[in-house]
Amino acid sequence: MVSGVQLQLKSSLVSLRQKEENFFGDHSFRFVFYKLFKNNHNFAFQFLVSGNNLKNSQYLNYIGGLSEVRGYRDGQFYDQTFYQSNIEHRFDLYHHSWGVIQAVVFTDQAKEAQTLAKITESKDEILLSSGIGLRFISPKIFRFVGRLDYAQTHTRFVDQNISFGIQQFF
Repeated sequence: MVSGVQLQLKSSLVSLRQKEENFFGDHSFRFVFYKLFKNNHNFAFQFLVSGNNLKNSQYLNYIGGLSEVRGYRDGQFYDQTFYQSNIEHRFDLYHHSWGVIQAVVFTDQAKEAQTLAKITESKDEILLSSGIGLRFISPKIFRFVGRLDYAQTHTRFVDQNISFGIQQFF
């Protein structure tokens, strides 16, 4: 459980030897806020915007699944640019010297389009999901966080999914 703020800016430019494109540009902005409250309650918020200038499928941003919008399938949605935000509230259910079991309530949002301007103009609904989960954290194993999430989607393709992951905060 942590408190703090993280701001991350990434920018990559790669020269390509292609007739159509002279360079590959990939840019992202990520803001993360964590707040530890009394009685081991932890609030976390993440906002990420990412985009690039290539239309080839291997360079697109694929969203959905455990690390972006829980409840949707991995890579179910894709385009050159996207934004996402995640909000989580965690609290301890069980605390022992070998580890902690936490409950989590969360909501995830995202939207994809060719450019940032087209995201705001798009008539597509945002991807929206919410759910509950468990976290298994062991101080005996460096940086170990196991997670099990159940998410319900609310827009586009309404579905439910269970996700399992290791070593990821969101």
